Amino acid sequence: MRKYLCLFKINLIEYFEYRFRTFINVVFQFTLPVTMILVFSSIPGNKFAGMTRGEIISFYVMTSLLFLIIKSSADDIISEFILEGGLAKYLVKPINIWGVVIIRDIAKRLAKFTLGIPVFVLLINLTGTQIDVNILFFVKVILAYILTFLVASSVGLLGFWLEETWGLQNFYDVSARFLGGGVLPYSFFPIIFKNVLVFTPFFYMLSWPLNRQFIISEFMICLSLIAAMLLLVYFMWKNGIKRYNALGVY
Repeated sequence: MRKYLCLFKINLIEYFEYRFRTFINVVFQFTLPVTMILVFSSIPGNKFAGMTRGEIISFYVMTSLLFLIIKSSADDIISEFILEGGLAKYLVKPINIWGVVIIRDIAKRLAKFTLGIPVFVLLINLTGTQIDVNILFFVKVILAYILTFLVASSVGLLGFWLEETWGLQNFYDVSARFLGGGVLPYSFFPIIFKNVLVFTPFFYMLSWPLNRQFIISEFMICLSLIAAMLLLVYFMWKNGIKRYNALGVY
């Protein structure tokens, strides 16, 4: 456990060492929510797709925070390890490579969250949003992060078979943001579309934690998706590592 704590400290120091770059990345995460808040604040009327203006603004304020917490960088970390040959040094050390990936990702989440707090507080004050969270919210956030980490890991593991994963990573980021409800709340989506998305990981990555209702079927689907993604990541790793060499997969 000590070596993982040491690794966590090293990674945290690294992210804070380049805090300006990290902060710029954090500010970028707020760009879309702030833009949408400005858009809906300027549109006449007080009701949009069954949501009041206040509910929509509150939604985008909360999504700005969830982007920092839930959006995993496992795809970046894993693909970099594979394609640049860095994976080799961890395979010969008495440390679990997945422990390294998890520690690096959590350290990055914590660094971004810390640097994003001032921006988030400013956004709350400017919009007058009241934050009301409970235990159910935190449980959903944890499950959403686990699922997002596994999905991102599967994208990163494609580096075992592809020479470049940058395009797929960007496609995944855009898809997750749109289909997860980050661009528009699910109330704007057609009912049939929403009913389908409930059975995909995208719904649970962003919109689900903001729903205060406890729906047992959604919890069961989320846990099933986590189990399915865990198996997928396991088999991708077992098969991909057979192709790996110290210079990458070429």
